[in-house]
Amino acid sequence: MVPALALSIAATCAHNLPKETREAAVMVEKKLLTFKEVVEKYSFKPWGLRWRIRNRAIPFVKLGRSIFFDPKDLDTWIAEKKVQPQNAK
Repeated sequence: MVPALALSIAATCAHNLPKETREAAVMVEKKLLTFKEVVEKYSFKPWGLRWRIRNRAIPFVKLGRSIFFDPKDLDTWIAEKKVQPQNAK
């Protein structure tokens, strides 16, 4: 799947990004997840993930018109959203 992602980023963004940015994208893309992968891995509803992207409520990477997610950022974001139980008396 990673080589397909690399080809997708290169094909989608090649004409939109400067050379330095494309080179950085090639270095980073192996770690990034697509929208569909995030929906499957993290059990998000597609409409809920779109809402979070639109409202900048979730960390994401935008390369050209494509949106990707760094799993480390998502794990940190989810950890920050965790609600700790209260002590019952």
